[in-house]
Amino acid sequence: MKPHSRIDRHRVRELARAIVEIAAANGGTVETGHLLSRGFTRAEIEALGELAREEAAKTMCRDDGRRAA
Repeated sequence: MKPHSRIDRHRVRELARAIVEIAAANGGTVETGHLLSRGFTRAEIEALGELAREEAAKTMCRDDGRRAA
């Protein structure tokens, strides 16, 4: 099981919203401590990071395919 598969969609949206709010208030900087203080767990933060890396990799692969064509 992938780590991010343990987080429900509602919780992912809450975490993403918190990241945007914190970034807006801190000039684009979000530290793990900010998210922990809002009640998110390290596992949730790490799982969202893994999901983001997977999505970024998919985007890069699609972009590479367009350039090669």
